[in-house]
Amino acid sequence: MQSAATERGGAWSIAKIIAKQEGVRGFWRGTSAGIVHALPSISIYLTLYEQLKSFMDGDKSIHASFRPPVAGAAARTLAVLVTCPLEVVRTRLTIPSTSSMGQSGVIHSLNNLFREAGFRSLWTGITPMLYRDVPFSALYWSVAEATRTYLQVEHTCSIWCFNDKFSSRRLH
Repeated sequence: MQSAATERGGAWSIAKIIAKQEGVRGFWRGTSAGIVHALPSISIYLTLYEQLKSFMDGDKSIHASFRPPVAGAAARTLAVLVTCPLEVVRTRLTIPSTSSMGQSGVIHSLNNLFREAGFRSLWTGITPMLYRDVPFSALYWSVAEATRTYLQVEHTCSIWCFNDKFSSRRLH
């Protein structure tokens, strides 16, 4: 079975079709909605991660190696729950055939979606988003914090010392 891009001749052909049918602006459809989604999502995620990790650092009953994945998974879960409606609108704004959304803004699109499909429709697809994002966040923060700790313990010199070792002589 061939994909739509293969049937039409690949990415270049698709780009020509978009340019012809929608103009140059068609390449950026949904960008504003993507930004409107990304800013609160990342802000919530990183703020919650740091707060949860700090809270757990005070609780010595939780082993230090479990704190980053638990904080990362919890922070991502809450960020997805809060920003899922923006993700749904962002996705719908990038689809040209979604007639009820049209080329309107994010707020107008949220109102239309709520009126046409109800409150629950704002969280369409939340389960796959959680399955995708939560394990990734747990794994990411486990590796990131372990790497940060390793670099702080094993390589106590500053970045200037690090650069000097690479530029002036080989490492031993």
